[in-house]
Amino acid sequence: MAIVGVILGIGAMIVVDQLLKPLIPSGPHFLIACVAGAWVAWYFFRQHKEDRFNKLRPRKKKYRLSLPKAFKAVTDVLDLNTIQSQRWSYLARDPGERHIKAQITWTEKNTRIDGHGTGPTNISVTTVTDTFQHSLQIEVWFQDAGEDATIVTVEWTPTVGTMNPFACDEVITSTMNAIIANLGEGEDLESDRPRTHKPGPPLVLLIITGLAMLSFTTGINSTIDERRQNYDKEKQRNADQISEFKERVKRGEAEIAEWQAFKRRRGL
Repeated sequence: MAIVGVILGIGAMIVVDQLLKPLIPSGPHFLIACVAGAWVAWYFFRQHKEDRFNKLRPRKKKYRLSLPKAFKAVTDVLDLNTIQSQRWSYLARDPGERHIKAQITWTEKNTRIDGHGTGPTNISVTTVTDTFQHSLQIEVWFQDAGEDATIVTVEWTPTVGTMNPFACDEVITSTMNAIIANLGEGEDLESDRPRTHKPGPPLVLLIITGLAMLSFTTGINSTIDERRQNYDKEKQRNADQISEFKERVKRGEAEIAEWQAFKRRRGL
């Protein structure tokens, strides 16, 4: 989603820049185009952050299980789930506190080819294996909803050892699916709607947008003044040409009258 935002943001910047060039040729049309592209990109970045928030903190649900059964359904998944022979270790597992906190750590190996040398004829190629360590923490809270029903809230905290921020997503998805399968079909809670993450635009973007709008207004006014001046100059030039034409007509009429008078004097 973020990559789509970058691509569409650049496209919007190019289109807006081309549209504004005729309107404010000497104005800051590129700055305004950059702001327009930033707003387009920000929408997709916001959607990405919202999706990310909902993945790590999914909406709490009510399940048709008693609290002990719901508690056991979650611990059964964590007890059986392994990653590279690594198991979940419990930091908190207290049915009385209605809280589970567990963590798992595993390594990821990435093999790459590394070439080095002093020239085209002196290059050596070696295989390098990079090892990265990832850690994932899950916290689960249980709330007795009565009538053999339990409200379950899950939160994930990934810690990745690479530049890829989604390195733990596959484990999160598979573990969450297994937990949901054990708990059964859940019911979304209306009261949980405010937890949906809706990040607002950054303050820097708002400030730059204000400056861009001010620049746009100034540029439009400058363009209007410039075109008004050009219009006045063209109008004055046309008036001068008309005046000159009238003077020529008058001189022509005077020359014709003088010629006719000359002919009368000469009897021609």
